[in-house]
Amino acid sequence: MDIKEVIAQVDKICESPDGEKVAAEVREVIKSYEDAEPMDYMGQCFLYNELGSVLRHRGLEDLGVTAFSKGLELAKKLSENAPDDKNVKLNLATCMNNLAGSYRLKNEPVKALELFDSALALYSEMDDVPDNMYASGYNNMGLVFLQMKDGEDAKQCLETSMSIVEGEGYAKATSLMNLALAYILSAEKLLDDAKVLFDEDGECDNLAENCKRISDHLKKII
Repeated sequence: MDIKEVIAQVDKICESPDGEKVAAEVREVIKSYEDAEPMDYMGQCFLYNELGSVLRHRGLEDLGVTAFSKGLELAKKLSENAPDDKNVKLNLATCMNNLAGSYRLKNEPVKALELFDSALALYSEMDDVPDNMYASGYNNMGLVFLQMKDGEDAKQCLETSMSIVEGEGYAKATSLMNLALAYILSAEKLLDDAKVLFDEDGECDNLAENCKRISDHLKKII
């Protein structure tokens, strides 16, 4: 089977608004491809990642995780057979990032961080990895730390992303926005700590109330 024709077939199926119907039909296409090309792990991997992306876009996160997990399983098989192949390593990192992204959306930050970190480690083993891949990896980890309300680790990751991104485009703007949220989160914690100390002092009720008022406002932002 021609993988390009199969991809075109998948794209056509994905035009349907019914997410679960799309998932079922794409699975059938993938099953047919697996039967016809049982050793084409790269092609199968690509199709499972396509399926995962469709499901994630439709809000079907559990099904998306299943598809991305299968893609990662295939990517690992490829890596076992060609551990030094750069394209195979990049594909493995992509699969890790895809699955990590779904775990982040499912609010499973520990699993997401582990996979994002593993993808960055793979990049470090290769020469000439595009800077945007590193920047995206650190930005994604920063988002997970924001989700965990860990402003300091979020700032560290997002500042690293900022130091890598070049130019003034979308990637730069995204990093700036996320870094601003990390600073807001850190400010919220500092204000909460200050309020505790003012309360303990017992003679600074106005300052304690100001800290609480500003902190409560920031909590509505992030």
